Amino acid sequence: EIMIKVLDGPNEVDSVSVKAENQNNSGKRQVLASNQFQYIKLKTRLIPTDKKDFFGSVLFNSLMILPFLCIPFIVLFKRKKQAIDGDVVGNRTNMNNKLAKKYLSEAQKQINNKEAFYIALEKAMHNFLKAKLHVETSEMSKDNIQEILLSKNANQTTVSDFIVLTENCELARYAPSSTASIQNDYDKAVIIISDIAKQIV
Repeated sequence: EIMIKVLDGPNEVDSVSVKAENQNNSGKRQVLASNQFQYIKLKTRLIPTDKKDFFGSVLFNSLMILPFLCIPFIVLFKRKKQAIDGDVVGNRTNMNNKLAKKYLSEAQKQINNKEAFYIALEKAMHNFLKAKLHVETSEMSKDNIQEILLSKNANQTTVSDFIVLTENCELARYAPSSTASIQNDYDKAVIIISDIAKQIV
């Protein structure tokens, strides 16, 4: 008679448990937690070992010198401004010329249309006086205009030129005239308005 000794193997319960665990894990991919690599730096920031300080750099020296380079330009600008401000007569003349051209702007637009030009010219002359002397249209008679202008120290010749030009505007609308004479009347009006604006006080 032969005796065979059999060693105890895994019990049935353990075998079933291991088998079930293997079945559950089969086909599944193990996922690692994202924070496991949290301590690893993904980007590198390199700092040059020979980095220069701002003080003593080219930029620093340029910023220090720049104000001194601007001084000559500031001086020239100040002198130029003082010269312009000191030229009272020239400044006033320029201002009066601009004022005259402002009132005569509509006449200038109609310079190629004789009738419309002289209507606009006469209206501009009257509007200038009304604004400058604070008079109404009903007070715009020749004698009254002359009296007011002379009382405000306007030159007699300038006053006469103003009256003659305004009176001729109506006649010129119907009388034959060339482009040269129309331009001449416009230039004359600019001078007269500018002179009156400069003379009256």
